Amino acid sequence: MIFPRKKLILPCHKNGYLQSASDARKYRDRFKRNPLAKVADMFIPKPLRMSPGYPCCCETDDVICEHCSSGYAPLQFEVTFSNISSGTCESCTQFNDSFILDYNTYPNPYCLWVYLHDICEYQPGWGQILLAIYADYIQVQLINSNVSSVFFRLDFEELNCKTISDLDIPRTVVSSTECDFSSAVCSITAL
Repeated sequence: MIFPRKKLILPCHKNGYLQSASDARKYRDRFKRNPLAKVADMFIPKPLRMSPGYPCCCETDDVICEHCSSGYAPLQFEVTFSNISSGTCESCTQFNDSFILDYNTYPNPYCLWVYLHDICEYQPGWGQILLAIYADYIQVQLINSNVSSVFFRLDFEELNCKTISDLDIPRTVVSSTECDFSSAVCSITAL
């Protein structure tokens, strides 16, 4: 099932410039620590908050990801798995499907998208699919529990994250008895 795309409001410095992804994270974290900080910003005249020609406080379908060649990534990725068969869990074949991962705004040294699932979940709350973009590789991890997961990883020199389409990510590590990932295939598409 594909869900509608969400809009993201980019944070804006009082001078109207959005200088880097780390600046945006600091600004976002300021509101997490102090929800009243946004109220204080309302009393600053709008011309001081926004410089003409640099409107950074707008809705966008992108997120800032400094590891991507353009500096931006989509709000969602579609991750598709195939060739997964059952091990000790009978429901493993349900992973042979496409999943929509949403951008996770929690501050990380990498860009992260997450999907929560309950397929063959050994412990409640542990089932998740993660897609992380690091400086020189992209990784997908399918987790069933704190001891059961499979990793897919692809190294890159330059990656335009917004144009990824049916990119195959090779399987690298398997640590699972619930499902048979020996022939598992993973591909990702930017939405």
